[in-house]
Amino acid sequence: LVVAFQSKSPQAFKHFLVIPRRHIGNVKKLTPDDKELLLHMERVGHQVLDGQLASESCEKKYFFGYHVPPFNSVDHLHLHCFCLPFLGKIQHIRYLQNAPWFATTAQVIRNINRNSILSKLGMKCFLSYLILVRLFLHT
Repeated sequence: LVVAFQSKSPQAFKHFLVIPRRHIGNVKKLTPDDKELLLHMERVGHQVLDGQLASESCEKKYFFGYHVPPFNSVDHLHLHCFCLPFLGKIQHIRYLQNAPWFATTAQVIRNINRNSILSKLGMKCFLSYLILVRLFLHT
């Protein structure tokens, strides 16, 4: 059903990706039938992080989410699974919780059936993202 692997470009203390074997382009391509798949992907993410951290005595602060188009860099649905902290300043913006460019599993599921931010992203959102990144990098 899914495959999990370590990110080739880790952005946090631990960073894994969980992807479905079936091709789904991104969160905009999901249907109501995919809700169980999303829940399964997050469960697998928890299992992978738990397994990786079983022998470590660190705080297990997990964070999960999906990039929302046009902010995704790969045209295949993938869940980012992090054990924090992030490794740099920019990651706090790139993976910002409740931002229009990054959505949690719960947000994606809530928005599958309705006309939401996931289907309304456009230039205004993109410009907001660029402004935030620029402001953050210049502080």
